[in-house]
Amino acid sequence: MAQTNDSKASPYELYYNPFSICSLMVLYTLRVKGEPKSAADAVDPEERFIDIYTGEQMTESYLEKHPKGTVPALLAPSLGVKLIDSTDITKYLCDRYPSLVPAAHKQTIESLLEELHEISYVTISFKPEDRRTEGVMEAVREIMAQPDTSPRYREMLQVKLDGHQKRLQTFQDKNQSVASVEADSRRYLEKISQLLCSKHGGGQEHQEQTWIFGDEVGPTALDAHTVVFIARLLDAERAHLIPEDVLRYGKPKLESDAWLGITKGNPTLHTLWEKHQGQQKK
Repeated sequence: MAQTNDSKASPYELYYNPFSICSLMVLYTLRVKGEPKSAADAVDPEERFIDIYTGEQMTESYLEKHPKGTVPALLAPSLGVKLIDSTDITKYLCDRYPSLVPAAHKQTIESLLEELHEISYVTISFKPEDRRTEGVMEAVREIMAQPDTSPRYREMLQVKLDGHQKRLQTFQDKNQSVASVEADSRRYLEKISQLLCSKHGGGQEHQEQTWIFGDEVGPTALDAHTVVFIARLLDAERAHLIPEDVLRYGKPKLESDAWLGITKGNPTLHTLWEKHQGQQKK
């Protein structure tokens, strides 16, 4: 899945996992980014797979690069670039690729992207009994407790542990639940539906390749992140949260060469992929 440039090596490295929703948002943004403002603004990173299901994100070598120990991360040491959050990476790309955030729609795109990334993807993707966040925290504590873990490595693991604890506490402080996160998701997608309706006229079916702001505008960062969100909801068996017009908008993108080039036809959920793999072996 990793891409390499045939000519001059890229100064950028993108660390990702294809079952990470935020990684997919960045990867798809890169696929639809359009033309850069100038050749010097081009961002075509080497894509480096991180196996988050074997704990590669918790290794000392990765934490040296990325203190949060998560994916995605966009690094370019020679340029002083160290972006370790999908929203920051997207903003960086938007600064260099004007079509990702057209001036006429800038405020709407930025506001809705912020709203989308306030949604708890863990809650919408997994069952509470899966204990995804807690499981990662337990794995970090196990490494910290090992006698051969160096003091420096233990400090880096503590930073990662603190980050997960903070996110878990924020979720609890907001009194969020599966129902409330589903409601947040539905509200967000209703706003996407309203944008589609305002562009194409209420009640009209949308052409398969229509983007949120129309074909004349083309794909924006909002499209890139929303399409991935739709894919995750479908894989998580939450299609009921998606308005019909938004589903008609999203499905053709999930059948496109750009999307299949990223996912190789696999689902966005590792648990679903594992299930498919098990069935094929029978």
